[in-house]
This record gives sequence, structure tokens and C-alpha cells, in this order.
Amino acid sequence: MTNQNYFKLFACCIPVQGAKRTILCDLQRQAFHQIPTELVDLLSDNAISLPSLNNQVDGDELGKLLDILVEKEFGFYTSTPELFPSIDLSLDDNPNIIDNAIIDIDEDSDFELGKVMEQLSELLCAAVELRVYCQLSLKKLTKLLTTFENTTIRTIHLTLPSNDEFEDSAHLAELFFGNKKIRQVNVYGSKRNQLISMYTGASLVYCSAEVIDETSCGNISPAYFSANLDMFKQSQRYNNCLYKKMSIDRFGQVKNCPSMSKSFGHVHEVKLLDVVQNQEFTKPWSINKDKIAVCQDCEFRYICLDCRAYTDNDEALGKPAKCKYNPYTAVWDE
Repeated sequence: MTNQNYFKLFACCIPVQGAKRTILCDLQRQAFHQIPTELVDLLSDNAISLPSLNNQVDGDELGKLLDILVEKEFGFYTSTPELFPSIDLSLDDNPNIIDNAIIDIDEDSDFELGKVMEQLSELLCAAVELRVYCQLSLKKLTKLLTTFENTTIRTIHLTLPSNDEFEDSAHLAELFFGNKKIRQVNVYGSKRNQLISMYTGASLVYCSAEVIDETSCGNISPAYFSANLDMFKQSQRYNNCLYKKMSIDRFGQVKNCPSMSKSFGHVHEVKLLDVVQNQEFTKPWSINKDKIAVCQDCEFRYICLDCRAYTDNDEALGKPAKCKYNPYTAVWDE
């Protein structure tokens, strides 16, 4: 224990209580840790008065737990907790009408990617995930990526089927070197499972899992948890998957997500600006985790990416159907 009067969590360490367990989200180190649930009420103001522990039967035990939190650098002892404000969880203002987009293509896709990118740039879209469901040569892929030049797009994620060219990481390294906007390339159906950090700071991920089409999306797993500040902030108010997102499925249909059934028209027949002004399109943006059945009782709700395409009983506020975690038992089902 210490002669200082208060224990305080670092501002970037925020406890989230679930039905059975509590985790501490470390938004600076982008990690999460399980902590005793009995600490949650004490930490509700992000500071604990140490003298008050003396009035509790289990005060000594709680003191030991606080020492552990200090040792793990989740908090500190102080006599002036008022000098350390809580982190601001309000969303940063940005002018983007659409923040990010998903574009799916296969061998039968008949829309012009260049025209799509022109419209997305009008919406100030900053990030695109291009998912390819057909064989594509490196030469053709490189040409395809020229459509992202002179646009508002700052980051590109690629999901590609494996072939001999893509299995050679040296070939894909040339792709990263030639286009600094590329931040991640996922090669599915690979002979290996491997993560390669490129010298550009981007990631090359080889995965043996097969990806057939958009129905392979929507999986919920700790592997997809993201304990970062932007995700945590957005999850407080909005749907962390669909907010300011627009998608073009492989048939050219404009949707919130390629896996969703609702279409707002073919991209060659509607203006994307008109779509984003449609209240039916923006309605799912406000479905945050605190409104979703079961998710609202889960300790992972602010770091877990949501899915509204596949839900229990196809309900708008239903739990993601592909989530196998039960927050009431704290068990992942097989």
C-alpha cells in the first residue's frame, strides 16, 4: 500500500463490465485484461479513496489488487486525482460523408470501378476494402489499383484469392512498394497461415481459410477484437461496422454491407450522394452495441466489430448469428 490517498486508473485504461466478467480496455497499448468485477463500482469514478478501503471487510484484499494494477501499469497512486481528467470519448469531427467503403468484385462484375471511385471521392471517402472473388493476375491487379489514384482514398485493404504469384511474397512486396496507400493484403485459400510485416509498415496476411463470397463475412472472434481508441469511441454511440460505411456488392448493388439483402439500386443507376441522404440507408448507423440483444451484456461490446447482416432470427437488434460467445457463462461455444 502507499501513503498517498487515492488510486487512479490511467485515462486510457477503461473498465467494461459484462454479465459475468469485467475487462479493462487499455486503449494505448491496444489490449484488454480481465479484472475482478468487485473493483468496477469502486472504479466508476476512475479513482478510489484509499482510506475508504479501511471501512471494508475486504479492504486488505482490494489493496493487494490495486498494487497489482499499479505493477501492471494500469493505474497509479496519487494525492491529487483531480489533476488527471478522464479521456474524452466524444467522436472527432470530420467532414467525411462516408468514411470507408467495401467493394466486391468477381468474374461477372459489370460495374466500372473508376466511376465508383469518382463518386466515393465526392463523399470524401478515406478508406476502401477491395475484396476479390476471382483469379486475378498481379499485372491486372496493379492496373486495377490505378483507379484509386487522384482520389480521396488514403488507405486500401485488399482481400485476394491465392495463386502462384500471390504466394510469392516478393511479388506482393512490389505491390506495397508501388502503392503506399495499401495497408493490408489478405491472401485467402493459401497453403500457410502467416503474418508478414512489410517494410512500408503494412501487413501481408496469408490465411488457409477459403473465402467463397460475401457470405464468409460476419464472423465474431477474439482475433477480430480491436481495443483501440477510435473503435472504443465509435462503439459508444454508433454501429462500429456500418457507421459512415457504403458498399458495392459484386453485382453492382449499393448497400450498407455486401452481405445485407437491402439494396438501394445499381451503382450505375443511382447517385451515391442520393443514397447516403436516404434515411433508410443511415438508419443502421445508430445501432450500437448497447442496443443489441446479448451484446449489451457482454464485456467485449466496445472492442468487438458488430455484424447486422447475419443476426439471430434475422432481427434488427438480434445478436450476431456467427458469435459463439455467451457473456452469461463467459464461455465460447464450439
